[in-house]
Order: sequence, then structure tokens, then C-alpha cells
Amino acid sequence: MSDWQPQFLYSIIIGMERDGKPVPDFDKSTVRLRKAILSELGGMTLIKMKDAIGDTKQWGPEKVRLILVITGDVERANDLFVELSSKGNVLRQFNQEEIWVVRQQVGLFRADFRPRARHFGF
Repeated sequence: MSDWQPQFLYSIIIGMERDGKPVPDFDKSTVRLRKAILSELGGMTLIKMKDAIGDTKQWGPEKVRLILVITGDVERANDLFVELSSKGNVLRQFNQEEIWVVRQQVGLFRADFRPRARHFGF
């Protein structure tokens, strides 16, 4: 039996600036997005965020927020990201022309160090 569980990793890349200026209420918008993801996917969904510098030929270096979402519910996650982007909700609240979402299937292993009942007297 394998302890690796099939999961999906979504990487959401959002620019923190527009035309060289900080996006107004960027942190509040990020909190709203995080709450929407957790509300819809719930369960064992894990979300982590990291600020970084992105670099593209079109826009050059820019501050970005990378949002990582790990979930086993790929259908609900796909529907959620399509719904958020098709309504323009996410694009409007972050004042961006594009937000990139990358999806890949991964294996998740949970290292658990909690004490367990010992078997066979060990």
C-alpha cells in the first residue's frame, strides 16, 4: 500500500502592481480570494502564499504573489477557478488584465509524527 495520495497543485500568480503602482487593497483582495477557495473546497485543502519577483518579456520584472493550493477535489477546484475568472471577479478585484493559474497532478505524502498506539508490545 502506498502512502502517496494523488492531489492537485494549483499555482496562482497575481501581479501586485499595475503600471508600476501598487494595486489598491491587494492584501484585502488576497484574503477574500483565500476565503472563497477555502469555503468552496474546504476539507483538507491547503493554501500557502509567497511574495516574489516575476519576470516576463512582456512586462519585465514585477512583484507578484504566488498562491499555492493543494486539493484532492480537482473538479470543484477547476469549476471554482473558471467561475472566478469568467465573471471577472478576480481580475477586477486585483485590477489585472491576466492572472495565471497552473494546475498539475502531484503525489502527496503526509509525514505524521504524532504518537500512535504501539502494536505487539513495541
